[in-house]
Amino acid sequence: MDTNKVELYIYDLSKGMAAAFSPMLIGKRIQGIWHTSIVVYNREYFFGSKGVESCNPGTTALERPLRVEVIGETQVPYSVFIDYLNGLSETTYAYNSLLLEERRKTLKEKLIRKEKKREKKRKKILESGGELPPELKEDFAMADTDTVNGQSQLPSDEAFALEEEEERREEEAKKKAREPPIVYKDIIDVKVEFDALVALIDGKLNPEEQRATEELQQYMIGDEGSWALSDGFLDFVGRLLNDTQLSVDVRVKTLNVLAMAALKDDVILVLHQDRKDHILMNYAFEIDRLSIQEQEAIALFVFDDVAVELTMALLQYFNSKPPEEQLYRCMKALAKFVQVSTQEVPQLIQMIGPDPRSFKGVSDRVDSLVDQIALKLR
Repeated sequence: MDTNKVELYIYDLSKGMAAAFSPMLIGKRIQGIWHTSIVVYNREYFFGSKGVESCNPGTTALERPLRVEVIGETQVPYSVFIDYLNGLSETTYAYNSLLLEERRKTLKEKLIRKEKKREKKRKKILESGGELPPELKEDFAMADTDTVNGQSQLPSDEAFALEEEEERREEEAKKKAREPPIVYKDIIDVKVEFDALVALIDGKLNPEEQRATEELQQYMIGDEGSWALSDGFLDFVGRLLNDTQLSVDVRVKTLNVLAMAALKDDVILVLHQDRKDHILMNYAFEIDRLSIQEQEAIALFVFDDVAVELTMALLQYFNSKPPEEQLYRCMKALAKFVQVSTQEVPQLIQMIGPDPRSFKGVSDRVDSLVDQIALKLR
């Protein structure tokens, strides 16, 4: 599978003038007026006057970027990427999109809150007689010249307290408004699954892999944090998932244990370790080639980011006109994915296709799942 580099181009729209003149004009230094774009597949993509636009890298009116940062790689086929991007440019990221305007408003509010916190930190440091760190000193000196009748215009402690209380209430309201996560805690006994896994791989591991098994036990059974897992832990998982000499049951038990790990608060730290070699993602990407038992196990180990990747694999598999049994299993997984990721998965289905409704009539049980999925599509 081809790999393409993904770069971030960073431009200063002011060409250095913001940094030079902002202290005199607004009382504090602004390093730049930033514009960014993404470069991938030898094409530069950015949000312009007509919405999502593209050009050859470095050929915009801004000429060469101030800085270029490599932010990763992608193995997504270009045809899938461009279809998805075109869909977003006509919906979520259309120039006059109400959702985009809402995101702008949210970002503006976050920046205002961040600046207020910076001002509060500056005030506390000065009141305690401390010295401002370099990143606060210059901005504060400029801002402090703006006074009325000799009194600083920094917000009072009472105002900050009221703002923080309001922010706390807003966060609590957002948490209450969220849909509860879909979990399968009641159908998996992690200790039973782990013991079964150990029995299946007994005598088949080298010393390093045996240590990784003990680490997994500490993490899952002993309820330790992800700190218990060594740097080579995912290599051990990769062997269990990809070694064809091991039975299918080994892979199923491994996935079931990992499904329970997905309920732990620090599982994201484990997944971050997978960003380099993509052991878990590459395995899930081949879902159409896996056994039914493995597909069902993968479906349990799903949350928003993984659901999108697996959905892409399922949609590609649908193009092969699978038989009824495989189609039913895949539709069952897809029905769960649209519940887990209520926005991105339905959007991906509509952008890439095929439309699940095109499989209506294959069987009653497939029709039932298609109807469930259709409720989530616009």
